[in-house]
Amino acid sequence: MVDFQRMQHTNCETNRVRGLRLSLGVPEAWTSTPAALLQPLEAPPCREVRNPDLLAKVRDILQSTGHAWDNSQVCSCMQTARIKSIQRIENWSLWQRYKAKRATMRREHASYEVSVTPAALDLDALGDDLVMTGNQSAFDFDEALSQDVDEKILLHGTSGQNANDIAMNGFRHQTCHGAMYGDGVYFASSACKSHETTCQHHKSACRCTCERTLIIARVALGDAYYARETRYGQSKVPIKTESGVAYDSIVVNPGRIAGHNSTQMHQEFVIVDDEQAYPCYVVQYEL
Repeated sequence: MVDFQRMQHTNCETNRVRGLRLSLGVPEAWTSTPAALLQPLEAPPCREVRNPDLLAKVRDILQSTGHAWDNSQVCSCMQTARIKSIQRIENWSLWQRYKAKRATMRREHASYEVSVTPAALDLDALGDDLVMTGNQSAFDFDEALSQDVDEKILLHGTSGQNANDIAMNGFRHQTCHGAMYGDGVYFASSACKSHETTCQHHKSACRCTCERTLIIARVALGDAYYARETRYGQSKVPIKTESGVAYDSIVVNPGRIAGHNSTQMHQEFVIVDDEQAYPCYVVQYEL
């Protein structure tokens, strides 16, 4: 008989009690006990973060990425973003599924001889101000990002209610329809882009003083398709014509995009397989 609360194993024939040790394969930075990690979830498995260094890096991401520097654009509202709380998501089930997906991607890449070229970040930033590039390792749970599947730390704006659901069940691409680059889960490398989807009243960046929610996630981009055209109504990633193998994700860089009514201003990253991303931190902020 196993008692996860006391972390004990009892032999039912001899009544001998021994301590129970579990190796759950989770990041060392996590603080939840094995018993807590294995319990059925009744609430989002979040732990408040008070590390001043991490808070400073999140503040830098909120206030300094993308076009936050441009006072002629609404993105400049991010200069006044104030952190209300940061919580680390410690979801054992989601983490195992994410690790399994990375392993599957590696096997498929090896089988089809796919060579992964890392995506650049901060392409919508000012000059050499590479905030996201420089802070990748700060949010990796002390587990190095895997270059062979091009793991990146990226941003996802949402509501507080949706963030709770994501913390418990993961990202769900089925909730996104009619988006410019197809159905999927969208991420950004600039907080001002993610800010566009955080207001309950508006569907674009705004200066409303309501509470906002940003998720900092690990995303395995893998072998990415670089979009040069809009993909309205598409539900799958493109297929390579020479091999018939599907790309792993879609990357959209700033610039001219066929079908776009103006110019693509921000970097965007899209996945259609939910298990290619793990939500690491939930950040509550306001302007």
